[in-house]
Amino acid sequence: MINILIVDDKPENLYLLQSILDTNGFKTISAKNGAEALDLMKNSTPELIITDILMPVMDGFTLCRECKKDERLKSIPFFFYTATYTEEKDKEYALSLGADRFILKPQEPDEFIKIINDFLTDATNRKIQPKKNIEQSETVELKEYNAVLIRKIEDKMLQTDKAEKELRQYSKKLESEILERKRNEESLRESQSLFKTLAQVSPVGIFQTTPEGNTIYVNPKWCELSGLAQKDAIGKGWLKAVHPDDREMLSEKWSAESKKGIESTAEYRFQKPDGSVIWVIGKAVPILSGKKIEGYIGTITDITKHKTAEEALRKSQVQLSNALRAARLGPWEYDVKNDLFFFNDLFYSILHTTAENVGGYTMKSADYASRFVHPDDILMVGEEIKNALEADNPNYFRQLEHRIIFPDGNIGYITVSFSVIKNEQGETIRTFGVNQDITELKRMRNKIIESEAYYRTLFEGANDAILIMSGDVFVECNEKTISMFACNEKEDIINHHPWEFSPAIQPDGSESKAKTNEYIKTILEGKPLRFYWKHSKKNGDLFDAEISLNRIEIREKTFIQALVTDISNRKKAEEDLIRAKEKAEESDKLKTAFLNNISHEIRTPLNAITGFSSLLSEPGIDDLTRSSFIETIVQGSDHLLEIISDILEISNLDAGTIKLSKTHVEINPIIKNLYSQFKPKTDEKNLEFRYYLSLSDQQAIVVTDKTKLIQITSNLLSNAIKFTSEGQVNIGYDIIDEGIRFYVSDTGTGIPHDYHDRIFDRFYQIDHGLERLYEGTGLGLSICKEFIRLLGGDIWITSKPGAGSTFYFTIPFDKNNISTFTSKSKITDKELFFPDTKTILVAEDIESNFKLINYFLSNTNSVIVRAKNGKEAVELALSGSKIDLILMDIKMPEMDGYEAISIIHKSKPEIPIIAQSAYADDKSKIIEAGCSGFVTKPFDKRKLFESIIELNI
Repeated sequence: MINILIVDDKPENLYLLQSILDTNGFKTISAKNGAEALDLMKNSTPELIITDILMPVMDGFTLCRECKKDERLKSIPFFFYTATYTEEKDKEYALSLGADRFILKPQEPDEFIKIINDFLTDATNRKIQPKKNIEQSETVELKEYNAVLIRKIEDKMLQTDKAEKELRQYSKKLESEILERKRNEESLRESQSLFKTLAQVSPVGIFQTTPEGNTIYVNPKWCELSGLAQKDAIGKGWLKAVHPDDREMLSEKWSAESKKGIESTAEYRFQKPDGSVIWVIGKAVPILSGKKIEGYIGTITDITKHKTAEEALRKSQVQLSNALRAARLGPWEYDVKNDLFFFNDLFYSILHTTAENVGGYTMKSADYASRFVHPDDILMVGEEIKNALEADNPNYFRQLEHRIIFPDGNIGYITVSFSVIKNEQGETIRTFGVNQDITELKRMRNKIIESEAYYRTLFEGANDAILIMSGDVFVECNEKTISMFACNEKEDIINHHPWEFSPAIQPDGSESKAKTNEYIKTILEGKPLRFYWKHSKKNGDLFDAEISLNRIEIREKTFIQALVTDISNRKKAEEDLIRAKEKAEESDKLKTAFLNNISHEIRTPLNAITGFSSLLSEPGIDDLTRSSFIETIVQGSDHLLEIISDILEISNLDAGTIKLSKTHVEINPIIKNLYSQFKPKTDEKNLEFRYYLSLSDQQAIVVTDKTKLIQITSNLLSNAIKFTSEGQVNIGYDIIDEGIRFYVSDTGTGIPHDYHDRIFDRFYQIDHGLERLYEGTGLGLSICKEFIRLLGGDIWITSKPGAGSTFYFTIPFDKNNISTFTSKSKITDKELFFPDTKTILVAEDIESNFKLINYFLSNTNSVIVRAKNGKEAVELALSGSKIDLILMDIKMPEMDGYEAISIIHKSKPEIPIIAQSAYADDKSKIIEAGCSGFVTKPFDKRKLFESIIELNI
């Protein structure tokens, strides 16, 4: 609570200021002039002085000057609060004496309190430095003081003369004004009524007493705080509200101070009739009529919260002291300027000595280091102290551990935690902290380490796999586990679930998971289990295992120990039969799940294909109608192809067979080609379609899988156009710290925030009727997410319903790759035509596929030779006939494309071979076999021509 000294010779001014300040949480003392104020400050130093100027005995200017001369008082903030201010020079003179504020009377209470609070806040935050009085010669200062004081006295005398004249005029009118007396008395009664009204609604308790101290009035708030009725508080009845333990003290204090006619302030407790207790501060000031005391008026303020906080602080300090003793923590301080450490008894007990043995409670840093710090740690400790002293951070905190030498020569360990204290210039002046003896703890830790090493040797050297589970997750395993499951490191097993190492009968592993959870539940009930289980290694190989499960308790935590024995050799005779049965069951369940998830998506385009195909042969169909039927069939075929491609991609992702083919990829041409590819679709829907390139063609080069990048971006663009009925679709990229970030934005339907993560799940489509409005399997975004993960990036979405969506994804980007890359010449969209007739061998077992390729090449000036399998392809290629190009299918009877390519390439490496495959991930394997190019089924005429043109045959 801030203590404020008020100096004014007028009692009403003192009472008003005290009431304002007391009700706002300040503690006040008062003096009638400067001399009395100086006398009071001999025993009690206030935190703020507020004074009038003109006062008897000693005026305010003299008081200010005397305070600023006194070393003990000169830093106290000093306010002038006066109504005699007439010129700016008065304020300048006051500030020259060292005053902090010069405030004119009257001020509204709220504004007056705000001036004080703002000043105290700025002073606390060091925005205001203590004022220093301007040094002047005594003659100049006296001259200024006399000039100001004389001017003020003259003003006061003029005011007095004026008052006397007005008094004489008033006397003349006195006779007539007697007639107004009754009206004035009525006004007085109204004023008294107003006071009572204000007292009735006052937020603090108000009371009034006789000169002898007998209560004659209390307001409702006083009754609320005390729990007494007004009639019960009259006379000495108010003492009944005071806590029994405080009554004698308060009664004696009030009696003594009321006899002296001085202000009385006390903190005590009220005990209400219901037994509840509150803390209050009571303050009473005399009501003076001249020098005669007419009575007292005072206030009662509830300070229970403040007292509770004080008590809580006291208890916390006691608890802290007890905690330090219980934890054997030794506090210390280091005086930087004097290079002295300050310790207490508890600190010395940690060092196994006493202050008397080392000559006191203080030590020079060098003495402390040489006596107690281990010689090998002195340099480290010194560096830590140096770092602390030089640290710019005012909240610097450090914890270190070092060795100490006890007086008996034994070596111990302590941890030191310390912080720093800085002055206003930012210099470290003190450090303080605590030391804790951890010698015994270190010994225990070493024993535990030795014990753990012993059992770890037994654990790691076991011939069987030993795994520890917490819940349904592996948290530890031995080296045998790694080799048994064909893993590279423990991290391949730890934090994984048991069913991840089991051949899941359901595609999502649900049966293995359910069985595992059933076993876990049984084990946790205290029933050991031994059973046989089929496990899978990291490379996918299966092996039979005998498993023993036991519940174990480690450090009051429950775990499950699994002992896994490989019994593959013992089970080898029946392995083929069991595997065949499992595969049959798995295939049946996968087929069921497949039909349940995508049967609707397949039937829809298939219905259009079969229906309109049958209509093509109907008589009477004109060319325009037939063309529309064909267009519908093509669209349905494309849709069906997309569904099948998605299913195959998901299957490959699940099997882990997808491999990346990373090359230098030019980004800008990909964006431009996608723009050209999708522009007709956006035009058809009247959508604005734009692309944005952040780098030049020479800079926009990234090492990644081009096919996957195109597939991801195409999928996102297709979705954006599909779900946007009006507005715009944008595609672009920019460079961020994590790499290169692509984005596809639209102004379509938007996606609620709750679905932002779920839309990347397989087969998931947002409700609210979208699945009835739009086609799709719900696999596209799931595939995109997996591809981006394989490429080393991430994908996310920002979207709001009705405001469109923006999909972002990142891939790594290294600018250093640009300088080592030379752009390939671009393939034009011109038709393929060979200047010289070329012989092309097409190895394709499917008749319809061969007819399609033959049709594509029909006007290219080429001769087409067909082989129906790999064996025929080898015979024709090695027969001696001139072959300029081979188009080789991969999946064929008798001899597949891999073997045929390998044989032909060894004998005739000069013949270029373009492989055809429905599996995009076969590309790297095919190129290694000796192919010059690769085209993924299904392909159109343009893709085939691009692959041939690249060979430049």
